[in-house]
Amino acid sequence: MDSFSQNETGIENLIVWTGPNPNGFRIKVSNIPNRISSNYFFVMTLPDYQVIGQINEEFITPIIINQIKKWCDINMKEIIKYSKGLTTTSKFLMKLKQV
Repeated sequence: MDSFSQNETGIENLIVWTGPNPNGFRIKVSNIPNRISSNYFFVMTLPDYQVIGQINEEFITPIIINQIKKWCDINMKEIIKYSKGLTTTSKFLMKLKQV
C-alpha cells in the first residue's frame, strides 16, 4: 500500500493509504494528523464506506469523514483500478483529483 497526504487528497493533515489488495476495495486512514501509524488507523470499505476499526473523533471529525468520502467518490474509478493492480503508482498519482 502507498500513502497519500494533503498534497494528493486536498484534505488537511490527513494521511490515506491505498493500493493493490486481494481482499476487496478499501482505504486506510491514519488517526494521527500528518503521520503514518501502522497501529492507529481505521479502514473504510469501498464503495459502501463501512468503517472498520476505531476512529479518533478528536481528529477525524464528521467534516473530515465527508471530505474522505468526497475524495473517494471523485477518484473511485482510479482507486479501484489501483486496488486491482491495473495501474502503476505514477499513473494513479497523475489521475488523482483533490477535494
